[in-house]
Amino acid sequence: MKRLIIPLFSFLLISCGSGGSDPGSGDKPTKEDISNALHKQNDLPGDNFTPRHDVEIHEIKIGDTEGTNEQDKIDGIPAKAAVTMAKVDFTERAYYTDKTTTRRREITAKVFKDDFGDWKVMTDASREISGADEPAQPK
Repeated sequence: MKRLIIPLFSFLLISCGSGGSDPGSGDKPTKEDISNALHKQNDLPGDNFTPRHDVEIHEIKIGDTEGTNEQDKIDGIPAKAAVTMAKVDFTERAYYTDKTTTRRREITAKVFKDDFGDWKVMTDASREISGADEPAQPK
């Protein structure tokens, strides 16, 4: 009888969530995951109304991973997501017909998977390191 009760009890604990992983535990993004998410969110082809945009990433530092808190939920991060803090140094460019604007920024961001399993980077704090206009670049 003991042989049946212990495995059954363990199964019930795990299936109810008591013996499983903590909320928010799960995937921790790699530098490549963060880089790909930033490019996906910020590299825009442009059209007749908006200029083309792209980012050049200089450095990514990955911090701790925790479960979502109440503010994360308010900000739209899924309740069961694992949220990883990251510091990213990058340059973003916007290509206008008469000039190219550049802004070097450093952001502190929350990195998580959305409800579709895609990595997202949500800026938590930002500071501009430098900015300039350059001559227009040919298409």
